[in-house]
Amino acid sequence: MRIVYPSSAAVYGAATVLPLSEAIPPNPISPYGLHKRIVEDLCGYYSARWNVPAALVRFFSLYGEGLRKQLLWDACNKARDGAFTFFGTGNELRDWLHVSDAAELFLLAAENAGVHCPVVNGGTGTGHTVRDIVTQTGLLWSPQAVPEFSKISKPGDPCHLVANIRNAQSWGFTPKVELASGLAAYVRWFRKEFHS
Repeated sequence: MRIVYPSSAAVYGAATVLPLSEAIPPNPISPYGLHKRIVEDLCGYYSARWNVPAALVRFFSLYGEGLRKQLLWDACNKARDGAFTFFGTGNELRDWLHVSDAAELFLLAAENAGVHCPVVNGGTGTGHTVRDIVTQTGLLWSPQAVPEFSKISKPGDPCHLVANIRNAQSWGFTPKVELASGLAAYVRWFRKEFHS
């Protein structure tokens, strides 16, 4: 038996050193991040106590066709409805990883699991602002879809989350899906799914 736990960059909290390395002590600032950190600790304990190989993958912003929540889902719905307004400043920086690349990393984590419970970041190592993401998504939808932002940051939402992926690369991981093609595929899926 092997344990591979899909954790989250939310465990880093408001860390300001970018890109975020697995060596940065976790300091979650949201209930979600705290819960992910608790399960990480349980995985490490279980692995050491019962000699079960385990690995943790701290995923950053995952996206891909079929996702029915979060930013891209929201952006497509708002573009379709003609109300392209978003919460936040638009300057929040995120590291976007396509779900097919995430699946590859998850398999590598299973191969590299050990009783020392290694931790890797699941990202691309490149940050993009929320404004850039919704602007690109909007342009794929309609030239009239220009985003506006509330300029109010959400409590517990870190400003910058960009992964240092050296540990994942040492396992042979290389993200393959370019953001532009991944966003285009998502918009195509959404249009087909909802006949927009």
